[in-house]
Amino acid sequence: MRRGPMVQYIYRLFIHIEEYWILVVFWALGSVVFAQFFSRYVLNAPLGWTEELARHMMIAVVFLGLSVATRRGEHIAIELFVSYLPPPRRWLDVVASLLLVIGITGASSIIGPLNHKFDIRRVASRARYAFFPLLTPIIIIGGITIGVFTPTEAAVAASAYAIILSAACFAR
Repeated sequence: MRRGPMVQYIYRLFIHIEEYWILVVFWALGSVVFAQFFSRYVLNAPLGWTEELARHMMIAVVFLGLSVATRRGEHIAIELFVSYLPPPRRWLDVVASLLLVIGITGASSIIGPLNHKFDIRRVASRARYAFFPLLTPIIIIGGITIGVFTPTEAAVAASAYAIILSAACFAR
């Protein structure tokens, strides 16, 4: 499939933005972990927010890194299956793996830890809280697909959506 020069330029720009974003989040993660270590062991007054922030930043680094590894063909599990597909259908594996990650993440956030007894009321209660965060990929992919925003604007919209969700829905 041939792409025009403008599409290639935008694609390469998006790739660079994504890779630099991973680098920024990774270094911010290191800074937060250092702040956590320093405040806990040197100042003897731990910062309560650093552990949760570090956890979420690690998740962001993993998922962003997964997308880069998938695009480069360096993710061993995906590369194993993609190499056997004909070239026009290789994108199906990438989309299927993205949907699988979203499904597993959604199911684990709704059902919860496996050491609890299964209770349909708890699943229904958690599904209510997991609904809005699980809309994030739909907002990103749907917004880009229908042309509401560019990939960069989609990243900004997803960040703003996450901040609003954190402030409005999950504030304690």
